[in-house]
Amino acid sequence: MDNRVFKGNGGVGHPQQTTTISLLLLLAVSRYTLGQEVPYAHAVLKDRPIAYLQFDATVDTNDNQPFRDATGMHQFHVTGNLQYSNGMPGIGGLAAVFDGLTTVVTVPDDNIKTLDSLSVEFWFRSHQAFNDTFWPGSATLISKATPGAGTSDWTINAASTKNGEDQGRLLAESGPAATPQDLYLYSPINQPLNDDRWHHFVWTRAASGSNRMYVDGVLASQGHDGGGRVSNDRSIQIGGDTMHEGARHFKGLIDEVAIYNKPLPLERVRAHYLAATVQRRLPATANHAVDFVRDIQPIFRRRCFECHGPGHSEGGLSLAAAMEGATAATLLNGDPVSPACWCILWRDWMKTG
Repeated sequence: MDNRVFKGNGGVGHPQQTTTISLLLLLAVSRYTLGQEVPYAHAVLKDRPIAYLQFDATVDTNDNQPFRDATGMHQFHVTGNLQYSNGMPGIGGLAAVFDGLTTVVTVPDDNIKTLDSLSVEFWFRSHQAFNDTFWPGSATLISKATPGAGTSDWTINAASTKNGEDQGRLLAESGPAATPQDLYLYSPINQPLNDDRWHHFVWTRAASGSNRMYVDGVLASQGHDGGGRVSNDRSIQIGGDTMHEGARHFKGLIDEVAIYNKPLPLERVRAHYLAATVQRRLPATANHAVDFVRDIQPIFRRRCFECHGPGHSEGGLSLAAAMEGATAATLLNGDPVSPACWCILWRDWMKTG
């Protein structure tokens, strides 16, 4: 960990969104009118995590008490005084409260230890100062760190690039075996994450060496570590690191920790983020029955027709080119924020005259 390659804002930007109005409208129809709400856990489990720690079932917090994750396949151990608090509002349930002193959750499973291609996802909330440089930074959030550069490891820490300056940044480090330098990806310097608000964080790494960091559903940084092995024999630890000398504990809340044996693509990261955040930004439900012609057609006409109607395809999107054979059932079984869903609604509107 002594030799460093720094990567900042490797790629920033939301996926193309035609209009916020049409997106929110589509979500309102699919989640409420059709009576199907897609919970965050459903979005996560759709991508088959090999471990998923939701922190919803409280356990005996005496030292080293085991409990199981949401997949039922992995046992976790708590060291210290783990407490619980309300989780992310858009998800519900509880979140783990880490005291910044002694609390650590350990994942000893051998199947997770051997991953060289993986994704690590979680939500967190903190106002702890992130003002120390790495190693060790100000806090460890999730770790498989080992001493030295090129020692086959990875870790996600809170750290600053300038000692004593609270930049509010997270760092994802990967150190493939026998490489001369580790790769450091930092979250954007202009986006402090220790603002006492909930943030969604995903780090992905392919065995070929491609690393990506996503913050709140957006690609925030990316880089290449040269490829090779980053797995090792030590257990994953959350909220601290008792296996690497000098590590510091995290103070704040962590929730919905999911580990995958593959790199999640941007569209799935985005889908997870939206599953927890879009619903609570929707307007209040109507106090009368919604009529499509009266209430919804005018919105499409005002916001969509000019740029995406027949003969128009601004940004490559033509809502008139609806999918043949697609029905409203697609809204229930598919991705409710996909352009295909927009096309179905547009097509059905056109048929009404």
